[in-house]
Amino acid sequence: MSLFCGRRGHLSFIKRTLPLSKESNVETYKSGLNAELTMTEPCVMQLNAVVPAVNGKKTYKDVLTYYTARVPRKGFRAGHVPQSMILSLHGKEICEETAERLLNATMAELIEAKDLKLSGSLDLEGGALPAYVPDQDFAIKATLEVYPEFTLPSHKGLKATRKKVQVEQKKVDEASETFLRMHGKYEPVSRPAQPGDMLKVDFKTDAPEELKEDPRAKYLVEGTNSWQIMREPESIPGITAALTGVSVGESKEVDVTFPGDFRVEALAGKPLHYTFTINEIQGFEPPAFDEKFIAETGLKDMDEVKKSIRQRMEDQQERNAANEVYEQVVAAFQKQLDFPLPPALVARTMEEATRRMEEELKSRNLSPEELEKTRQERLENLQKEIPANLRLVHALDELAKQEKVTLDNNDYFNYCVTMAQSMRTDLDHVISEIRKNRGAWERMETDLRRQKAIALLVDNADVTIVGEDGQPLPPEEAAPAKEPAPAAAE
Repeated sequence: MSLFCGRRGHLSFIKRTLPLSKESNVETYKSGLNAELTMTEPCVMQLNAVVPAVNGKKTYKDVLTYYTARVPRKGFRAGHVPQSMILSLHGKEICEETAERLLNATMAELIEAKDLKLSGSLDLEGGALPAYVPDQDFAIKATLEVYPEFTLPSHKGLKATRKKVQVEQKKVDEASETFLRMHGKYEPVSRPAQPGDMLKVDFKTDAPEELKEDPRAKYLVEGTNSWQIMREPESIPGITAALTGVSVGESKEVDVTFPGDFRVEALAGKPLHYTFTINEIQGFEPPAFDEKFIAETGLKDMDEVKKSIRQRMEDQQERNAANEVYEQVVAAFQKQLDFPLPPALVARTMEEATRRMEEELKSRNLSPEELEKTRQERLENLQKEIPANLRLVHALDELAKQEKVTLDNNDYFNYCVTMAQSMRTDLDHVISEIRKNRGAWERMETDLRRQKAIALLVDNADVTIVGEDGQPLPPEEAAPAKEPAPAAAE
């Protein structure tokens, strides 16, 4: 049984632990508590404590008084039930409540005196709360796990590279063409086909029957009134060049050889003889930059379209580059962390991650062979990732503490906005729920402090601007790097 019901708020954080030693002496604390804490292995301590009978008696009387004042009994006014009757009815519960209070008071005193940082609950000897016997000393034997003392590595000057934002005009032109097609329309035309048109065609091939029955290939070897667009990416290789200049009602025979890496494996590398008959030609009509279009898009001509698209591409590149810097800096910081972890904490985290992994794998309908292979790969990764991530969040908490990270209303508000967006729910609902739930509020503050700790790492990193080839750019070519938005560590 694990038990520690702290009544003084969170009691799970410390600055340091006692030195690792098999030798430890009994100490007497302000309350008269006698306790011995022995570090038996890294992050694991053995507690032997004795609460003097006089302390136990006082707590016992407090609990008895509490029960006497509140337990109703027919024929007696509230608070006037004889204690002998209360004890005969609730003696066991009163002793259990006394034991729990004594245990909590003991742990609170030890945590304050020794500056302990518990990583979990106590493992009581025998798996149960020690029995309290009135007028006798109360003995506690338990194992507890604590976070280790460690030296926080330097968080300044961590190395990272950042790609210079460079948007090619060709990509802007291609995206602009796509934008126009999304807002334009196709209309029937009476001229011969030309690149960019959409054709309604019948086609047949000399493909063998097995290809005509293949679920993925059959739509590419035979078709009736099939719409084909005369631009990349082509559904049938070479169709644009082959049908350019052909008019409605005309037919054309074409030899097509599919590339060796074609998306439909059954057709990859296959040569086929096609006969196309054109039933209809539709030409593309780009949008008119009229008042309606301007009202809908805010763009009045092609120059503005391209300018807007370039800006979006540059912003996306900035975000990608910032995320890459973020990942590099966190990885560099994480690589420096090497300290022991509480074994039960690692085991609990591994168990929960494994459970989530198994649920996710079950939903994928993998074959038994694929399932086992994927499971083993995931388990190997988890065994590496979990200790590394536990060290990271512990180090980020310590960094935030050392750097005296503070939070303000904007931090809280932005956190709630992000959560509301991710949950697709109302912002006021999220704020209300966090305010009502102490645990949710503390998780929010923990996440925000870790985000700010990571922002400190990034702000103080040594970032080199590089080109597409990964080589550093001279100062005159290097663009100033923008700060990435910090993200919460998991």
